[in-house]
Amino acid sequence: MIVACEFEPPEKLKKNPYKKLFKKPGKHSKAKLAYQTVAKVNINKISSTLLEHYINQLNKKPENKKLSNEQKLNKLIEVLILSQKAKQRKLHKDLNIRELVRMNKLNILSNAYLKQLSDSIVIRDSEIESVYLKSYKLKDNNEYKTRHIVVKTRALAKIILRQLSQGENFKKLARSKSIGPSASFGGALEWFRADKVDPKFSKAVKSLRLGEITRFPVKTKHGWHIILLENTRLVSPPKYEEVKSLIYTELKTKKINKKIKQLKSRSNITINSKD
Repeated sequence: MIVACEFEPPEKLKKNPYKKLFKKPGKHSKAKLAYQTVAKVNINKISSTLLEHYINQLNKKPENKKLSNEQKLNKLIEVLILSQKAKQRKLHKDLNIRELVRMNKLNILSNAYLKQLSDSIVIRDSEIESVYLKSYKLKDNNEYKTRHIVVKTRALAKIILRQLSQGENFKKLARSKSIGPSASFGGALEWFRADKVDPKFSKAVKSLRLGEITRFPVKTKHGWHIILLENTRLVSPPKYEEVKSLIYTELKTKKINKKIKQLKSRSNITINSKD
């Protein structure tokens, strides 16, 4: 059983060491609270709401879920006693601690506003359907199977193209010349959708016929590519109901970010130079 007081019994105590930590009795002490008081530690009260928040915080760790409600309340009482002791020693006036408390308060308030903002945003079914058509139904649903040889210079790529035109084997040249991780596999790449690779690479692939090699080297951030298209296949897009919730979340996130951007643009922000 935890005793919610570290000083001696009243009859042996001449002065309450916590007295200076709290406001003098007044109207605030008589105000009716909107919640139930479940415990009192010296002069501080523990509300049912505070206990609920503390229990939710404790339960984030699986091992704490095994604790009884009484044990969780006792843990909160310990926290309150320690915080009272910290305040008695004026730790709350330490600059780092003050800023840490401020940061926690800012996080709580900003998260509360974000929740309010999120709840106020309406996403219509027509918006979701429009995104579905654009992102899934009407897009290129082909997947491509290719091999490629990637080298550092355009000059070397042109030499390899010449060798290929003279009948050299693509796989052998990929193994000996390519600097890409697929070299050991003869330049073979996994099946991919056009929107998942570099736009220049995908544009070149889509211009090829089966078994055809790019006529000119293709430049990407990885180097100069020579591409062989081996196969294509049509992949059915996911059903509307399968991606509806995902699209809903993406739309809501975009609208929240747009609102935050607007708030920033309307704010007076000054960043002090380090110089």
